[in-house]
Amino acid sequence: MMEIKIPPVRVEASFNQKTGYVDVRARNVEYQITELPEHGGRGDKLTPLEAFIAGLTSCEAIMARMVASQMGLKELGEIRVDANAEFGIGEGLKRLKIRYVLKGVDKEKAETIVDLVKRMCPIYNTLSRTLEIEDEIVVS
Repeated sequence: MMEIKIPPVRVEASFNQKTGYVDVRARNVEYQITELPEHGGRGDKLTPLEAFIAGLTSCEAIMARMVASQMGLKELGEIRVDANAEFGIGEGLKRLKIRYVLKGVDKEKAETIVDLVKRMCPIYNTLSRTLEIEDEIVVS
């Protein structure tokens, strides 16, 4: 497994009364988070839960590209990671299903890539310690 050093992460978030967004800053990147309208938000940006799951899926997609590159797989085409999650108030994440779509490789190579990604991704590892995660691998 390749060695990857992860620097400490610092994120600041503050509710902006004028816009109704939560302004988020990480490094020199700024973006806004909101809630769905039925929960008092504007609904035109990611919700905190969507951003949380987006962090997982994007981390895994980046890791999959890194793993494929390390394996010398130049034929690997699209890498897509889809997730469906269910949360409960006071319960947190109750259910998580991840679907890995890899194009340009056979099933065996896809399974190897996904296995390595699941072992390397810090977000996946954090979640898998407390939750059984369903997954599906699709190749084409």
